[in-house]
Amino acid sequence: MNIYFSKAGPDESVEDLFEFEGSHYYYKLELQQDQFVIRDTCDRYVPFDYDSVKPLFQALKYLYHTESAKRAADDWLNNSLRNLGHLYGIKADGTY
Repeated sequence: MNIYFSKAGPDESVEDLFEFEGSHYYYKLELQQDQFVIRDTCDRYVPFDYDSVKPLFQALKYLYHTESAKRAADDWLNNSLRNLGHLYGIKADGTY
């Protein structure tokens, strides 16, 4: 069984991507008897045994939460700076 992920956008080149049910994807997860394998379109792959699913999931969950927090902080900072700029009449280029 294969699971495809990271779908290509409508404006992206799909020449070397995986195709499944009319859509194109950057990665394929192959479920095999004793392991699962993540492949990219350059035919590079990383095999995992099924015992590593939980630690891998925990690592990805940590990464997701870390990146989400970082993006939220960046958004907050950008919004705060924009609001200060409006309050004090500062333009986007830093001039008054």
